[in-house]
Amino acid sequence: MVKKTGPYIGVTGFMSNAEVSAALTLVPHDSVRRLMVGILMSYQTLSNDRNELPNRYPKKEEITDIFVDHPQALNLIHYRTDHPETLLEQLIYITELAGPHLDGFQLNIAWPPIPQLKAYREAYPDTFLVLQISSNALARTKSTEQFEALVCSYSGAIDAILIDSSDGKGEPFDAMQCVEYLHAAHACRPFGLGVAGGLGPNTLHLLDLLIEGFPELSIDAEGQLRTQKPEDALCLSSVRTYLEDAFPILAGKRLPGIKLRKWSLPYGIEEHVRYYDGTGTNMLRTEHVAQPSALQAGDILATGDKLLSPPREAGNGGVWLHLSGGRDGHWIDVPARIPLALQSEAMTDL
Repeated sequence: MVKKTGPYIGVTGFMSNAEVSAALTLVPHDSVRRLMVGILMSYQTLSNDRNELPNRYPKKEEITDIFVDHPQALNLIHYRTDHPETLLEQLIYITELAGPHLDGFQLNIAWPPIPQLKAYREAYPDTFLVLQISSNALARTKSTEQFEALVCSYSGAIDAILIDSSDGKGEPFDAMQCVEYLHAAHACRPFGLGVAGGLGPNTLHLLDLLIEGFPELSIDAEGQLRTQKPEDALCLSSVRTYLEDAFPILAGKRLPGIKLRKWSLPYGIEEHVRYYDGTGTNMLRTEHVAQPSALQAGDILATGDKLLSPPREAGNGGVWLHLSGGRDGHWIDVPARIPLALQSEAMTDL
């Protein structure tokens, strides 16, 4: 077994092999980053107890069938336990349970016992271990210096750290604070570095302060990729938009314009006539036409071009559209007020 490592772009909360396979199709073939396939697991899972988020935590017997054997996949179990005193035994049991495609763990445990981690590393040297630094873990450090000392103490026990004050709730991280902690962690040992917290298809701008200073940064997303509760399912359209933007952004390819500000939900032709007074909402959408701001990733225009990612604001009354064509697609600037024809069943029958 060859050890897989980061950097990576992560999606956490997979529940099926089909979801993983669909996400892997979105990884650029020349990307230096893998797709981190995150499966949530807790001590409750081992005990066959029902989790309070049952649509995010698969049963332990299902995990081996969810992971996919793929060179661009980094298959990690995100594990939480209230019994760190027996962590070694738990990790060994899960490693055997999860099957041959498991690449490692993200440990969602505040400062787990180092001797047990080192003992696990001796038994499974090819596994990749990420230490999540949650808000609870950060609260136990009183200064950046103390944080640095604690991280340094894990040298030889882990491969990477992930600053994540959101803990899967989708709350955005503080970029300035993350810069301080990432610098502190990097100063003591070149761990792999990552951040999470509120990342998703509409919040990748949170990374703007981090990308240049940390070119091998890893990221992860969970809460912003779910449907509304009580369904709380992995939303594959959100995953698609997030991955299609995240890979080029972290590769240093700047997206044009800025995040589009939407002043209303899409509306039909009657509302369009009522709004056609210079209000600037420009959110007409029907079965056959849509103004650029009302388009969504995955829409297909009447020309056959597919929208690859969400529209972006271009300024001067324009909207940037990312359309199919070429290896990574291409961007065009179109007037925000001009409706564009959509491909429909009536058109495909012609």
